[in-house]
Amino acid sequence: MLLIAPAAFHRMIYRRRLKQQLVRIANRLALFGLLLLLATMGSALLLIFDVVIGMYPAMVLTTGTLAWFVTWWFILPVWTRIRHQSCDRIGDTNRDLPEPRRRRPPGPHLKPAHPRAAVKDIYPERLPRAVTAASAGSSAGENAKGE
Repeated sequence: MLLIAPAAFHRMIYRRRLKQQLVRIANRLALFGLLLLLATMGSALLLIFDVVIGMYPAMVLTTGTLAWFVTWWFILPVWTRIRHQSCDRIGDTNRDLPEPRRRRPPGPHLKPAHPRAAVKDIYPERLPRAVTAASAGSSAGENAKGE
């Protein structure tokens, strides 16, 4: 339940300028959810192994399995965070300030109003022959009528 709570929380406060609180609370909910999932998996493994192979081997296998998950779910992320914390302090002093959004100025990157006209003008070889013949015929027909 706690593993999907961040998604519901995000839905409730979306576009309310509470991103910092969203990240903090969602992180806590997800971590607590992982702890509960770990406890559930450990309990289930201990019960199954106890019935199948006995209590002592069950405890050894369950402890090893839980240590495996704790290593990949908690120890590795904390170790990586500590390892890269010095890089954060050295490189970026304004970490808490959001970067301004940059808007591209209007110019040649904008799409033309009619995409078929742009393709016809820029890439005439990409159009089927019927389209190019029709457009050539219509312009020739207009010239003949106009004369």
